[in-house]
Amino acid sequence: MNSEPTSGRRYVPLPEHFVLDRFTDYIYRHFSHLLTQEELAAKRVLTGRVKQWAYDPTGNRMLEFFGVPDVNAAYPDLIRRIDECGVASVMRAAAERVLRENPEKKILHNCPKCGELCLTPKAQCCLACGFDWHPKSGE
Repeated sequence: MNSEPTSGRRYVPLPEHFVLDRFTDYIYRHFSHLLTQEELAAKRVLTGRVKQWAYDPTGNRMLEFFGVPDVNAAYPDLIRRIDECGVASVMRAAAERVLRENPEKKILHNCPKCGELCLTPKAQCCLACGFDWHPKSGE
């Protein structure tokens, strides 16, 4: 059996400045309600720039579709920081702020065995070490 994808697409790795670490992705996926509007706009810029890089590198169609020109107008300082440091770094700083400013909330959900960050805040198995802490049937 052939394990090659049938869609005709090929995997092309993203440039490093577009790649979010697991912690930042976790915060943006599960705790976006704790992010400011400017920090959420960084995610729009990331999405627009990634799509632009992948599908329309010589045009602006994807940037316009994801509203990046609107973000440029509303948050010029954000765009300056993104251009200087990279969008992943700016988003990482926002994720760190959320953790720092909300010590009373249980934000990070780590594996009780290996300590690795779980995929979701309610996960009961670890993708890193395979440990499973689901309740056993009959308990």
